[in-house]
Amino acid sequence: LDQLSSPNGLSLGSDGSVFVADTDNNRVIRFRVGVSKGEVVAGGRGEGDDPSQVGFPTGVAVTRTGAIVVSERYRQASTYRVTQWMCGDARGVALAYGGLDELNMPWGILEAPCGGLLIVDAGHYCVL
Repeated sequence: LDQLSSPNGLSLGSDGSVFVADTDNNRVIRFRVGVSKGEVVAGGRGEGDDPSQVGFPTGVAVTRTGAIVVSERYRQASTYRVTQWMCGDARGVALAYGGLDELNMPWGILEAPCGGLLIVDAGHYCVL
């Protein structure tokens, strides 16, 4: 897994691993320090809204607890979501989900010092 297609967001894990939102491949890849090939840690099963899929990921954050949080925007629909994955899990859990009037184009994600998440909502020109 050394081929990325339109990578967008990236984050660092506590062990120095780099996590990349591999947008056109609908997955998040982890690159461990000293290893040349990455491994899929979220998605990788095509674009879709099934809990086992990631739809056009644009942002990724790794929390202090090791959770991988992914912002997604689907190419074919005006549907957006933010999901949380634990390493080794085959399915993510939706943290936020919406259409144009709710969550609109979530992009970047960052864990705040208090432990909450900051999400860039590009379609509403704000940070949640």
